[in-house]
Amino acid sequence: MKKPINSSGLLFVVAFFLSQSISGQDKLFFDQFMFHPQLINPAAIGQNGDFGAFAYGYNDLGKAIEPEFTYLLSAYTRSVENKIGFGINAKYDGFWMEDFLQVSTDFSYNWNFNSESSLNIGIRGGYFNYKNPLTEYEVFDEHDPLLANDLVKNYLKFGLGIHFSTNTFFAGISSPQTLTFDLTDNSEKADNYIYTPFPDRLYFMSGYKIKVVEKFDVQPIVLLSLILDGSDEPFFYHASINFHYDDKLWVGASHQYRKTFAVHARWKFKNGIGIGYSCVFRNIMESGNYKFPTEHGLSLSYDLMKL
Repeated sequence: MKKPINSSGLLFVVAFFLSQSISGQDKLFFDQFMFHPQLINPAAIGQNGDFGAFAYGYNDLGKAIEPEFTYLLSAYTRSVENKIGFGINAKYDGFWMEDFLQVSTDFSYNWNFNSESSLNIGIRGGYFNYKNPLTEYEVFDEHDPLLANDLVKNYLKFGLGIHFSTNTFFAGISSPQTLTFDLTDNSEKADNYIYTPFPDRLYFMSGYKIKVVEKFDVQPIVLLSLILDGSDEPFFYHASINFHYDDKLWVGASHQYRKTFAVHARWKFKNGIGIGYSCVFRNIMESGNYKFPTEHGLSLSYDLMKL
């Protein structure tokens, strides 16, 4: 089914949704990134164990146009000596009629300063694809040159990360998409709009675990992000408070950029399998009234401490 749109406003509408989709790609980081920090920082491989996997599904049922969704699968392993780590990630986002695909691999190396602290350096490289089927838009002028071809972009991207951790504290900085090679054909580049669907970001993440009583601790976590390649709103933050019980139950709440509130929880079974859930409440102004559509995310994880 074609989407009705006036061709004279096509550039504005496409630009609007593209800008929204950039923030949409960070939904995962907002609600469940703390369960699998490797998603943000390739140097964080193995923070949950020596081998594991993480699957995530997200669907925004509150969108007025069409639901937005994210599906992700990530896995990691470390050598027996815990020096070298490998990881692989695949992420697929949908927003309105747009599709975002990312497939990347991670490599990390670990230095242990002592039994309680370590420093990891990681690199990431992968393939990124973006599609927007402009030829399927319904417009008044079917011969509009802006709609002659679908919007397609292909990239190879590489980045770095550093992660320091102790038994109670961690901090990391990463830019997982710093170096970009545009694989889009020259003919397609001429027809497509000037737009970067996968913006280069600089991330900083830190947390501190405070032991309250036996088997119970509290951990505040902060995530900061800065878009490096140009944006009207280049900075966002995420601040959360997390409660852990007996290394099994994890519950928390967070405040996010643009007055967004979220709650999250995860239960980890003895065999290493974990089930996570998150619910995001967004403060959206529509027709002069504030609305709070909910967005839901589910995750399934497996972490093995010793191979």
